Amino acid sequence: MIKYIGSKRTLVGDLVRLLGAFPEFKSAIDLFSGTSRVGHALKGAGFQVFSNDYNAYAHSLATCYVQADLEEVESNARRLLTELNGLPGKPGYFTETFCIRSRFFQPHNGERVDAIREEIERKSLDPVLKHVVLVSLMEAADRVDSTCGLQMAYVKKWAKRSYNDIALRFPKVLPRVKHGPCRAVQMDARAAARELVADIAYLDPPYNQHSYLGNYHIWESLILWDKPEVYGVACKRIDVRERKSDFNSKPRHTAAFRETFRALDCPLIVVSFNNEGYQTREEMESLLSERGPVFVVSRDFKRYVGAQIGIYNPSGDRVGDVTHLRNKEFIYLVPTERGVQIPGLVDKLHEITRGTSHVPAPTLFEHDRVENVSTSNGLIRDTDELRQRILNLLAVEGPSSVSQIQEALDLSGYHVRLHLGALAADGVVLKSSYGKTTQYEVAAKRSTEAAHNGASQEARRSDQSADDDRARSVAELIIAKPGLRAEQIRHALALASADCSEVLKQLLATGQLTKTGQRRGTQYWPNVPMKATDEDPPHEPKPATDVEQLSIEF
Repeated sequence: MIKYIGSKRTLVGDLVRLLGAFPEFKSAIDLFSGTSRVGHALKGAGFQVFSNDYNAYAHSLATCYVQADLEEVESNARRLLTELNGLPGKPGYFTETFCIRSRFFQPHNGERVDAIREEIERKSLDPVLKHVVLVSLMEAADRVDSTCGLQMAYVKKWAKRSYNDIALRFPKVLPRVKHGPCRAVQMDARAAARELVADIAYLDPPYNQHSYLGNYHIWESLILWDKPEVYGVACKRIDVRERKSDFNSKPRHTAAFRETFRALDCPLIVVSFNNEGYQTREEMESLLSERGPVFVVSRDFKRYVGAQIGIYNPSGDRVGDVTHLRNKEFIYLVPTERGVQIPGLVDKLHEITRGTSHVPAPTLFEHDRVENVSTSNGLIRDTDELRQRILNLLAVEGPSSVSQIQEALDLSGYHVRLHLGALAADGVVLKSSYGKTTQYEVAAKRSTEAAHNGASQEARRSDQSADDDRARSVAELIIAKPGLRAEQIRHALALASADCSEVLKQLLATGQLTKTGQRRGTQYWPNVPMKATDEDPPHEPKPATDVEQLSIEF
């Protein structure tokens, strides 16, 4: 499969073994399928799989690795690949755009891609067979690219693998499963969550600002073959600027995820999450607990390659310090309203996460930890009952701190904060700071005060929205033109000096920008690290040893 950030290559076997503990479940949804590693593995384990992704290249991968059945496509696909492997190169759009205007591939391979892709289009193939052949071409090009795994950057000195000749191989298509035909769809995740129904839903959404369309724009153009206008050194599709996902937006991410999560009609929901996203662990667990008890397996893992080699500007100068070298990955299992009615399901989850089941889930990971975040003293606790007890206490005692609630109800501080977060998100509880102490109270007791403050709160929201717009404009300008000075930014966007200064401080503080130089000579640079790549051996990419040779276009 192709190199891909956020892939579950190292996790997928363990995930399948976890879900294999529930033989009563026969079908699964992979809602953000990406490379389809998870969907492919679940189909291989016998599940009927429904894969979804909004990007065309991901839909093509899902059609090949999930929907296509070996018995139906192997003979014709192998014949076609043999024929296409014999075509001579003929330069066209792909060669001009990605080999001459940019340097993602060597021209001799770009010419072969052009010739093969035009022939595929000319043949008017059956849609499923066409996607199998297109995936073969995508993966063949991926094996001879000259990048560090992302298509927002290429290497100035040709990567060693780029000298190899492109060669098509038959993808690892799986035979049909007995529980019913698998299916690949291309929808917004929220719409897919409303339409698709299965026993298990697996969610691995984007959790930060990095756009998969921007990171893999070449594959999108290769699959669509619409030969779009491009911009920048990396020759990105022009619609990268327009096709924005709510899951890549900090202000909109939580609402989009909550809408998706609430729409799913499955007894068991499984969610992948790590600690580099917009939501904190506490916020995520509070949201998940809306549907039922929450169980989690966590693992510690090495960060992406950018954190290992450091942060550099386009001139090759080191401009920032790496804050940490390891991350936490969490696999949440949530039995929903339907799930808790299935005899033994919650007990089985409890056994697995407590290590008493025969399933080897609790020891799957090196440096792992397992727990049930909705339990206390080894017993499943009812989420609604716990929250009602907290509300009753606040109604009687008035404003109270976490430690006071913890002591009064004999709960852990973690669980108190978890449920207070959910109650605050629903507007039932209000949070206030008194000196160094944070206290919580029932919202109804401050309704009169809230009414008086409504206008000022609306004004603050309006101001915050304006601040967000300014920050977004500055960030986009610096991404387009790295190395600008403050006065250049101020003039380009017609900002007041104070506003510009405040926005730059904010972007520096949140790690979106770095700066070099001092005072009037200070320059600002986008801080976009490269994530670890994902590729089948023996083509595993290695960190660049000559960092200054990276030519990065943002």
